[in-house]
Amino acid sequence: MKYIYVMLGMMLLLLIPMVAGEVKEIPQGNVEINIIQYNVSFNYTLEEDKNLTILELNTSKEGDIVAYFDNKPLFLYRPSNDSSAKTYNISLLNGTIAIVGVNASNYNKIEETTNCTFVGWNKTLGYAFFLFDNIGESKSGIIKLKYEPQASTTTTTTTSYSSGGGGGSHHITTTEQYPGVAEDIKSEKIKEMVYKAKIIIGSEVDNNLSAKYLKNTTELVNQSLEIKEDCILIGGPVANPVVKKWLWAFPVKITNDYPGKNRGVIEKQMINDHIVILLAGSDRWGTKAAVEYFKTLDDIPDEPIFVEWKDGKAVKIEKP
Repeated sequence: MKYIYVMLGMMLLLLIPMVAGEVKEIPQGNVEINIIQYNVSFNYTLEEDKNLTILELNTSKEGDIVAYFDNKPLFLYRPSNDSSAKTYNISLLNGTIAIVGVNASNYNKIEETTNCTFVGWNKTLGYAFFLFDNIGESKSGIIKLKYEPQASTTTTTTTSYSSGGGGGSHHITTTEQYPGVAEDIKSEKIKEMVYKAKIIIGSEVDNNLSAKYLKNTTELVNQSLEIKEDCILIGGPVANPVVKKWLWAFPVKITNDYPGKNRGVIEKQMINDHIVILLAGSDRWGTKAAVEYFKTLDDIPDEPIFVEWKDGKAVKIEKP
């Protein structure tokens, strides 16, 4: 009965939006927190029941606590920046777990994190959010943001002249080469694949945490589909019904236990004469690792690549 109660608590967290000022009792166990208003999502294992409080973000500050468990920590921060990067030195005191938001306007990449975990980025607000846990008497961390140049554009210049010889007009049109595709994708081949492929997801959580940072148009499905075009499948077989149907075709069979917590895999397969890329993990963070590492590749891999979300970024690992 205790197990059923924990699972029910997890479902409620996923289905009921939490609003500023609201306090919820979160049951012990492995729970998934989804704070929709800040685009924050993360998994956490609680050793005991705790109260989660959501606060209104104070956008007049460079940094602010937006959520905390049980008691609100004392929060101190010091931002510093240069022409292309911004660093936050953060200290928290006398708390347990907290979500901290920092002003990330004019930056588009998390370069480094120390003693904290990236859990969401709200581009509308211009803030990135990070999880600090095991605060106890004190906790210090570093967050470094960076700006990287935007995706290349194609510029076309057209010049026309009047028949009377009275000069002419000069018209310049600038068009994005891959509209809707993430600006931080490294190679042209990956950009082209993402642009042409249909992005198929099975949950809003995977969209908010991972897929929308690949492409701004996705297709949310609740049933299996036939493969009729090149596509990128995001999420594991539990979250994505299309992955569940076609997982047999891929060399690595993703489960909730394999490749493991915060781990994922990047795989390619030809199905019905179409290229199908699978970016999936044993949990949400494994899926995010697969998506983010895929963006760094020079080309679509022929062999599976195993990845892990570690210290706020995706890293390649050996086959478990």
